[in-house]
Amino acid sequence: MSAPTPLRHLATTMDYGSLDGAILGRPAIKPSNGDGLLTHHPSGRVLFIENKQPGENITEGQKIALTDLHNLGDKTTVLVVEHSGKKTEMGAFLFDPLRYKHWGVTDWVPVSLEEFRAKLNKWWNKA
Repeated sequence: MSAPTPLRHLATTMDYGSLDGAILGRPAIKPSNGDGLLTHHPSGRVLFIENKQPGENITEGQKIALTDLHNLGDKTTVLVVEHSGKKTEMGAFLFDPLRYKHWGVTDWVPVSLEEFRAKLNKWWNKA
């Protein structure tokens, strides 16, 4: 595993408020941030990860977006991961999963970091 670089792992938030009203007649529609995206080239498979702190809800807009991503077909995997909420020395959230939900497939499943790493490897090596 490579050593983390301090700036690469800082948590950032983008405020898309400047795009309010850009979709005429639909002022609430604007981009949303995604927490993790991994593409497998050349298969075209995509893994999308949405991270949540314990007790943090999935908004209605996120539910719509996650469902739309899931409905793209079997090349797209959508996971919602609840993490511990622990932070690094630099203030970024540490990816320390407690449980995950394979959107549209499973309910919450407890998972450790090692188990999640094994699942990620299995996803990557899927034929």
